[in-house]
Formats: sequence, C-alpha cells, structure tokens
Amino acid sequence: MRKLPVLLFAAVLCLSACFGGDEEPDDIIVEEEKSELFSADDDSDGEAREESEPAPTEQEDAVGPSSPTPVRSLQAAGAMTQGSYTAVSTTAMGITGDISFDSDLINFGKGQTMTTRLTEMVPATEAYNVSGDSWASLLFTPEVAEIEIREVVGMTTSEEAQPLCSEPPQWVGVGSDRGLKDSSVSVSIALLTGDTPPGPEAPEDNVCATYSFSK
Repeated sequence: MRKLPVLLFAAVLCLSACFGGDEEPDDIIVEEEKSELFSADDDSDGEAREESEPAPTEQEDAVGPSSPTPVRSLQAAGAMTQGSYTAVSTTAMGITGDISFDSDLINFGKGQTMTTRLTEMVPATEAYNVSGDSWASLLFTPEVAEIEIREVVGMTTSEEAQPLCSEPPQWVGVGSDRGLKDSSVSVSIALLTGDTPPGPEAPEDNVCATYSFSK
C-alpha cells in the first residue's frame, strides 16, 4: 500500500510532462499567425493608399507660356472717328483715297490697311514733338478737340497701293471736329515715325505725312 502514493505521484508527473509542455508552443504558433495577419493587413493598406493617390496628368505637369492672343483682340480703338470719310486733301486723294475707321483698323481706299492700338487721348494744344508745335496746328483741328494717339502694330498693302510714308509709320495722330460744329465732320491724320511716342520729347522730324478727310 505504501507504493500507491508513489505511483500516483509518478503518474501525475508523466501527465504534466505529456500535456502541460504543449501549451507554450501553441501560444507561440497563435502569435506567429496573428503577426502574419497584421503584416498582410499593413501591406494591403499600403497598396490601397497608393492606388487612392492619382498620378499627375500631362496637362497638370505642363509648364509654359499660354497660347498667343490674336492681335486684334488686344487692341483698343477710339470712338470719335469710327465710320467712313471722303478724301479732301490733295495728298489723300492721290495716295490714300477715302478712309474708314473700323475698331482698331484704319482702311484706305487705295489698298492700305493699318492695325492700330489706341495708347492715349491728348488735348489738341499739346506738342507732338520737341519743336513745341501743337496737334491743332498740324491737323487744322480746333484747340478744344482731343487727339487720338495710336500705335501702328500691323500694316498690309495691295500690289497697286502707294507707300503712305517714305518709311513705315509707327504712330498715327487722329484729330476731328466731331461734336464741335453743326456742319460736316472733318478728320485729319498724321503719320509719324520713330520709337518715341509723339509728344514734347519726340524728335523734331517725326512727322512723315498728313491726310485730311470729311463727311
């Protein structure tokens, strides 16, 4: 009978060795499986984030100047001289023919067309060059009138057309007595050369031609 407790104790130790030692490896296997699951989830989240960020398009990456704007859409034109006028001076009848103002275009009856840009309006009493002579005296315009100063930005001529100046004009001064009298309307233009805009600081020899018209 004394051997029975010894045998029972030995049996307990055997059972503990056989079954109790397996618990720790099972925990390790479960932890490894969990870590693999977390790793797989992290990878899938990374791929989702990468797919959610769209790649820049070629249009977004393009950098450079915008398309050039057509010349005419950049121009401003005077309002007081719009319309057509008949050549009255000898030079106008011989070289330009009748004249018409169409927005920023100045069209001459004998085949010349100038594209212009209105730069400013000045009093007829203002000087057009360093000599101090006024626009009123140059264009035979009332001193109370205003003068359109236009820059020439383009010019075309037909094969039969005569040159408007001895050299290409760069500026046009336009004077009119519109609204200053009840009779016919007179319009005179002066074509000027040189890089300096007409005014008190412009060269003395900047005028190359003048033409007069009437309506």
